[in-house]
Amino acid sequence: MTVGLALFEVSYANRTVGDAVGRRIEVESIDGPLRYLRVIWQFEPTDDEHTKVEFSVSYEFDNPLLAGLASRIFASMFGEIMTAFERRARQLCKRKTE
Repeated sequence: MTVGLALFEVSYANRTVGDAVGRRIEVESIDGPLRYLRVIWQFEPTDDEHTKVEFSVSYEFDNPLLAGLASRIFASMFGEIMTAFERRARQLCKRKTE
């Protein structure tokens, strides 16, 4: 994956595992400038039409200078990921009710 803003980009490889039974998706970095990255999506049905979605992120860069530069970008990026997820979920739910 490559993420960034303007001229600043960070690339890393990750492993993504989906667990349909456990209703979760886990992402871990396996290469790149991150000491570690762990993202967890957890889906918990609350009734027939609603699902609680939990999104957690934990990461640390190997290089302190890079950490200072990239931490703001990563924080913004994770917010955008959740916004995009919500937007897509609304689109899919709208189609389901039509």
